[in-house]
Amino acid sequence: MKPESATAARPMPGPWKVGYRGTAVFATGAKGGDQKVCDIRGWGYLTGNGAGALGLPAAEAVEIQLANARLIAAAPLMLQALEAFDADLSRTWRSPDSIEARDGMCKNRRAAWAAARVAIEATRIAAVIGEPVPAQSEA
Repeated sequence: MKPESATAARPMPGPWKVGYRGTAVFATGAKGGDQKVCDIRGWGYLTGNGAGALGLPAAEAVEIQLANARLIAAAPLMLQALEAFDADLSRTWRSPDSIEARDGMCKNRRAAWAAARVAIEATRIAAVIGEPVPAQSEA
């Protein structure tokens, strides 16, 4: 049996949420309840005093870990926005009305980036209140 290619693999479905103090990211819609997507590592690098470590105060290190976790937790929503943009780009590029099509593409590109920013902000708010990120509606 031939192994599935990496490009065919799909991430665990969202929404994802940030765990306690940004130490992990969880898929909230997973079968059987929340399932860990990944651990957020690097505490020793952020707070340590050894070779190459940053030696940051704990409060600053927590903020960095939370920012990293929020970005990872936003991945399903960002992927959805970028896939929509890619599909739109493919349709638009083949359009005979190139000027109008490219204008529409620019608007949709801005919408895709706005959706990604909303996804990141939603994970930041969700991390603060301890709730999962709401699923993005289909366009």
